[in-house]
Amino acid sequence: MPIFTDAMIKDHVLYKEGKEDGIEQGRKKEQALKAAAEKKEIQAIINLHADGVDIKIIAKALNLSQKRVKEVIADWKKQSPKK
Repeated sequence: MPIFTDAMIKDHVLYKEGKEDGIEQGRKKEQALKAAAEKKEIQAIINLHADGVDIKIIAKALNLSQKRVKEVIADWKKQSPKK
């Protein structure tokens, strides 16, 4: 019966492939979570702005810079259909 050490297992090609796959899956999940968080941030800014909340208050409430809030609002206004 063969005895495998940790070093032998970690040197095995299947272990290395599995580890790389796990790292890649972790990166993809992290990117998806960041994208979802950014989408929620943008929606919160738009909702607050649409309700008439001042940019300074939005920035403070969401712990963002006023510049970031203004950028999101400007992008939203560019994409909104004109009435």
